[in-house]
Parts: sequence; C-alpha cells; structure tokens
Amino acid sequence: MRHTEGGHGHTGGDEGFLNEQAIANQYVGQKDCFRKAKNVARIERWFKEDAGNQDPKVIPHHELIDGSGGEFDCNRIVDKWMEWALTLPGKVNPIMMSGEGYGLSTDTENVHLFRSGKASVYFAAVSPFKQPDISRFVITERYPVLIPVYYAIASDLELPESKAYLGDVVRRDLCGIKEIEATLDDEDIFGCCVTRTTPLPIRNVPRDNIVKIPFDRLSAKDNIINIVHSGLWLLLDTRDKGKFANGDHLLHFKANSVNYEIEAKIQISAQF
Repeated sequence: MRHTEGGHGHTGGDEGFLNEQAIANQYVGQKDCFRKAKNVARIERWFKEDAGNQDPKVIPHHELIDGSGGEFDCNRIVDKWMEWALTLPGKVNPIMMSGEGYGLSTDTENVHLFRSGKASVYFAAVSPFKQPDISRFVITERYPVLIPVYYAIASDLELPESKAYLGDVVRRDLCGIKEIEATLDDEDIFGCCVTRTTPLPIRNVPRDNIVKIPFDRLSAKDNIINIVHSGLWLLLDTRDKGKFANGDHLLHFKANSVNYEIEAKIQISAQF
C-alpha cells in the first residue's frame, strides 16, 4: 500500500463547488436528465440534498474528516483523489490497470493511503468497462474509505474549444446516467454528489494520463491541466465498530450511462 502526504490551504465548505441545493436543482426533476433511465427516482436520490447525509454507512457530505483541522470534507477530499488519480502514470494507475481478480497480487495497487497532517483517508479506484471489475483490499486503521461510483472530468486541454462550458460538459455526462445501484454487504447504500465549478489546477500530469490528453498540448502547458469534475461518491464511515466491523465486507456498485459503464465488486477486508 502506498501513501502520500497532502498539503494544506483549503477550508471545508462549498467555495468552488455547487452546494447541495444547487446540485439538486441541476439534476432532480430536470427534463434533460436521466431520460433513458428505468428508475429515475433511484438515480435522483443520489442528487438530493439528504442523499449522503442520512445513510449511516457514509460520512455526511459536509462533515469534516477527523484530524483535518477544518480542511477536508467530501468536496475537498475528492479534489485530492483527483490529484492522485490524474498524476499517476498509466502503467501503475489502478483506473487503467485494476481488475486483476480476487486474491491475485500484481504491481498495481487498488487502494492508496492519503495523509495530510493528522487526517488519513483510503483512496480506492476501479476500472470501467469490466463485467465487473473484481478486487480485494485490506484496511488496518479506521480511516474513511473514498470510492468513486460515477464521475466525469472536463479539462481545458482536453476540450480547448469548450473552456467556458466545462461545467456543462460534466453535467451533460451525468444527465446521461441510465442506471445506478450500490450495496454494502447486500444492503443499499447511497453517497453524495460532488460538483466542482471553479477549475482545479493539476500539476505534473504524466504523458500516459487517464484522460488521454495529447502530449503536445500537455507539454506546451508545462504538464498542468485545469479541471472541473462532477460525480457520485461513497465516503465509507469505518470509525465505529458498530457500523463497520472487523472482517470482510462486500461493496458492489454499478453505474451505466449513454457513454460510460462501470461495475465493481470490492471485498474490503477490515483488519483493525
């Protein structure tokens, strides 16, 4: 398991992000969203204001992570996940390389320990277009586990002609969701929606990056991209043994849209 140290400089809250009411206004009850879905109500639940605040298995959207000194809520920790995922070369990036199967060991790791000061969060990642992506990882401390269920990224270098409309690009992507479901130990689980509207600079983006930005564009900008993102996330609450006991847990989720498919079965082995 790798870990990195994260820097400071942010405070929790909605600065640079849509707040929960604005997210609900963008997606819930909108005629251009989820038009091909069989169960719109189930999808919309992820976008409602109380989605990630009432499920006891996840940390609420704006609850600050222990030890973060007021820096990290779900919004800000997703930013850190983005920095991690977008700066890993493809040959060691779990989004491109995971899916090796249950119990097998390779050089690619699908869980990463992020640290910033006294705050620690496990980052997980899975590959799209698997049927499903199957993996197992071990956690040994009661740190939250951040897992993306469905997300979209738009950058200034990926879509240079759409620079002023990057927020529209990610919204249109999420509006194309046709199906979403998630269970933990065979019980439904719902997380929250994180939507960044102010571009986030990502430095040291490698040539073989997961968003496939052409190398000539990347090198001309000193390997820096500016992104907005929107997505559905689970920040599993492992702090209380009554909520998350020692032993094995199975997380299964599936999210399909008009242009993207992802399904994962992850066995989380808690060895506290």
